[in-house]
Formats: sequence, C-alpha cells, structure tokens
Amino acid sequence: MGMEPFIEALKMGADVIVAGRAYDPAVIAALPIMKGFDPGLAIHMGKILECGGMAAEPSAGADCMLGTIGHDHFLIEPLNRNRKCTVASASAHTLYEKENPVKMLLPGGMIDLTEATFDALSDRVVRVAKTKFVKSNQYTLKLEGAKKVGYRSIFIAGARDPIFIREVDHLIEIVRENVEKGLPYSPRDDYQLLFHLYGKDGVMREWESVKDVRSHELGIVGEAVGRTQEIAHAVCTHAHGVMLHYPYEGRKAISGNLAFLYSPSDFDLGEVFEFNIYHLLEVDDPVSLFPITLENV
Repeated sequence: MGMEPFIEALKMGADVIVAGRAYDPAVIAALPIMKGFDPGLAIHMGKILECGGMAAEPSAGADCMLGTIGHDHFLIEPLNRNRKCTVASASAHTLYEKENPVKMLLPGGMIDLTEATFDALSDRVVRVAKTKFVKSNQYTLKLEGAKKVGYRSIFIAGARDPIFIREVDHLIEIVRENVEKGLPYSPRDDYQLLFHLYGKDGVMREWESVKDVRSHELGIVGEAVGRTQEIAHAVCTHAHGVMLHYPYEGRKAISGNLAFLYSPSDFDLGEVFEFNIYHLLEVDDPVSLFPITLENV
C-alpha cells in the first residue's frame, strides 16, 4: 500500500497504526502529506529515515533519526550525539534498495531526484531540497504472492584439498549424475539439487567476476528441495555420500573428501516457498483494498 490508507486512518483519529505490507517511506510521509507538505519532499524524507541510523555515520540500524520538513526542504539529523548525518550518508541512503539513481517508483507516482540537492548545514545535519513528485496516470499497487515448492534438506561441509577445490565444478556434475542414477526420482519432477560454494562464488553466483578460485578451503552447502521431505532427505544424503567418497582424479587421501560441520550431517528444514506473484495491480481507489478498523485500548 501507499500513503493513502495511512492518511485515511489518521483522519479517522488513529493514534497508533498497525498496518500490513506497505511502501516503506509511506509510514513516515503520510502525516506531512496530510498536513499539506510537498509529497516529493515528504516521501524522500521517508526514504532516508526508514532505516534510522543506517543513514548516519557511523551507521547503526538500531538508532533513530529526526526529519524536519519545511515548505521547500527537509532536514535530517541523528538523535544520538555520537553520530552525524553527512551529505554522503544521506545521499547514499537515498540510493538504498533502488535500481535507478534518480527515479523512485511508488504507488501513485514517482520521485524525481534529477535536481535534488544535499547540503551540509553543520557537521551532523543535512538539508535536502528540489525533490519532485510526479503523479502517475494510473494508480498501481504492488501485488505479491508466494507458493510452496517443496521441502528442503541441507548438509554443511568444508573441503581443503587443492585438487578437490580445482575440480569441484566437475565433481558436482558427477554428484548430480550419481543421484539421478541412484535414486528413483526425477530431477525435473521430484527434486532440485543445489550447491553453494563459499570461497568460490557463494555470494555472487554467476555474476562473480573473480573466476580463479584463490581460497585454500571451500565451505559447501548442499541443498535438496524435494516434492516431499522424504525425497529431499534422500537426495541430500545420497549427494553428500557421493561427494564425500568419490575418487576424483589426483586424490591422495581416501578417508573422505569433506569435513562436516555437524553430526548428523543432514538437516531437514521443512517447507520451501518462492515468489509466484510479483505484479502491479491497477486500482481506481488506493484505500478500498485496505479496510480500516478502529479500536479503543
């Protein structure tokens, strides 16, 4: 949801609002917009304030920030005297979780940052101005949904043999082939087998720019997602068994290729979900889909 349901609740007299999934800056921008302040400035201020002290130096997610809005600007400052808000910290947090540096899409429009200015009023207060709100022709809400795709089992292990590390991609393909041949399950219909290699490309995956593995050891998370928990567990167990004992070329030790972090080595982690709806929903009324009830406490 956008700002409008919060504004409606405030107009109805709410002192505390408990809401569902919302555009993060809307929680902060609703009150100043209701009071007649510029929506571009209010939403931009909310964008910087939404993560609190993360927009300050030194950064801290558990600390608070204060925003003060005027007719043509707003001020940002930390409440903790040991922190400061700088042009760099305020502008950097404007870009936080955004794919476009000058356009912020939101329910009902867009924030245009093309001409936005950031000026230091002191060593801990920043003044922001010239942010513009561009209203969209069609109001949209983000619609999200998830579906269950199965059940997960994992193992966590490490490897230090440089030959194993060099051959790990080939070894993973061998593991996949052995699982497919050794179990009565289809990788297309019954399970997925995934490997996360920390020390190689565990963070960036296919976007990793360093192609040479420079680690002297690898952290390996083997993950099986199955149609049932039993299938996931069987695939995980079979995969770790192959990877543990497979006689890859050049191997010198035969006592095992992996160092498991835990015993038992495999964990059943239950249900797995993934996004299956991630769309924009066109609406005529930004409030009607969010019923509001008032309670006296």
